[in-house]
Amino acid sequence: DYARFSPDGASILFSHNDGPRTSLYRMPVAGGDSIKVVEDVVDGDWSPDGKRIGFVRLQPSGGKVGAAILVVGVQGEPEHEVAQPEGGTLKGPRWSPDGHSIAAVKNPIQPGSPSSIFVADVDSGKSRTIVATAGGFAILSLAWTGSNDDILYSQAESVSVTGAAGRILRQNLTSGGTETVFWSPYA
Repeated sequence: DYARFSPDGASILFSHNDGPRTSLYRMPVAGGDSIKVVEDVVDGDWSPDGKRIGFVRLQPSGGKVGAAILVVGVQGEPEHEVAQPEGGTLKGPRWSPDGHSIAAVKNPIQPGSPSSIFVADVDSGKSRTIVATAGGFAILSLAWTGSNDDILYSQAESVSVTGAAGRILRQNLTSGGTETVFWSPYA
């Protein structure tokens, strides 16, 4: 699941269920054996230089399920925790174009609460949560634009028996401004 091409296009990073746990693997595009990178993950992403992998790991704490963003070197360097949000789980980590930050979708523990965007500085561990546009349902995925200031994300807006509608939004991390890029009805 969650396949991601390396920046040079030579490898694929993917998560695979190994029985009771999920692990991240990398594999050459041209074929060959897959190499386990790290265990107990949700999913991951390549750094822009292809030397590190950022990933999400669920971390139970005090009877509640939490999550953390961690980073590991591609050549077997040890993993280290970057940041852990309070009050939610994470999915879909994505590196910023400059390689200094990782953003992920933060899902609340309480049902009915909105999703948000969790952004962590890889070097300092400083993090912040950005509330997505009000009125929407869950954030389904996110991606950085070419700048380090804007994130695109998809958000479901309505669900009915006949189908659903969603939209793609652009969120500026500096100003907090949000704009709808386009709407997408789907059945």
